[in-house]
Amino acid sequence: MADQTGLSTKLSDFVSAFRNLITRYEDAVVKDPSLATRVETGLKLISYMMPGRLGITKDLSEFAYCISNLFTLLNDFIIASRCPSASSVNKLSSYHRYLLWSISVIECIEVVLELIGEYFWREPGKWMTILISRIIKATLQCIVIFTYKSQLLNSPAVPTIDRTKVRPVPSDITLPPDGKSVAYRGTRTGTVIRSIHSDPGIPYSELPYFMSLGSSDEEQNAKRGEVKQLVIRTLLAELLHISRPLVHIFSMMVFQQSSWKPWLLSLLMDVISLHLHGGLLKYKKNSESSEILRRRVVLLLFLLRSPFYDQYTKNTLLSILKYLSQHLPLVHWIVDPIAEYLPVWQQIYSYCWMS
Repeated sequence: MADQTGLSTKLSDFVSAFRNLITRYEDAVVKDPSLATRVETGLKLISYMMPGRLGITKDLSEFAYCISNLFTLLNDFIIASRCPSASSVNKLSSYHRYLLWSISVIECIEVVLELIGEYFWREPGKWMTILISRIIKATLQCIVIFTYKSQLLNSPAVPTIDRTKVRPVPSDITLPPDGKSVAYRGTRTGTVIRSIHSDPGIPYSELPYFMSLGSSDEEQNAKRGEVKQLVIRTLLAELLHISRPLVHIFSMMVFQQSSWKPWLLSLLMDVISLHLHGGLLKYKKNSESSEILRRRVVLLLFLLRSPFYDQYTKNTLLSILKYLSQHLPLVHWIVDPIAEYLPVWQQIYSYCWMS
């Protein structure tokens, strides 16, 4: 009995000490976010150097990169919890936030899950792991856009916090319950916050547009129908964007990786999705416009996707990197690791890049 009591006391002391350690770490992150940023940057640099200069295998490099991303996500979660004004997701309901954080975690670990599946079960395990992780991620994304009328999903799902603007909340301030608004429209900033009298069926991103509607019932009904069409068009664009990685993977299983059909089908889906979004730019918020611009830039990565990469991009890109390494001083320290690791990046990320 005495032994059990002593063990229980030691366990209780350990849990208490561990909680105190977590609290002290959270306080340190909130007090000096720049320190956490420097550590995160250092971890990422190490992961970049590992396969090249340090000669470490790709698996350990990807594990290091995954840890650095999870470390960044953890610090962002701490800052968002302790400083509600620092993250835009804190304006959302608790379940909505949970979905977005879950999607972000999947984005951080999906490559490592793939490598684990490949290590234990070879090629079939790799593709099964990829398929399962993509299905889970796509399901969560569909729940977000249909349940909460989120018109555009950012990548990453939880936007990275600007550490320079972090302001801790005083301990004597009581925050409102989840999902409750703390303000409406700012008289000087003009920020639009949903009114209690607004139609809940209108997405938040369409509120500025809907506020400009005419005062007559006929005009409002006409404009309401127009907004509904815009919502449907945007949802269709997001569904194409969400399903594109799955369609790419399934088509590779059907037509083989060397076929042009998966490549063309994926490109077509991305182009149609961006075209549907492009016609709605005037109704989008700045963050949504930035996400659309990011997706347009990401189209360039199709040049690094097989079979286009194998037949056209590979030799040209490696020749350019070799020329830079030989003719520009000190550049080889950067270019040579990129050239060495490029085939690994291409093989791992080529079917679901930035999606």
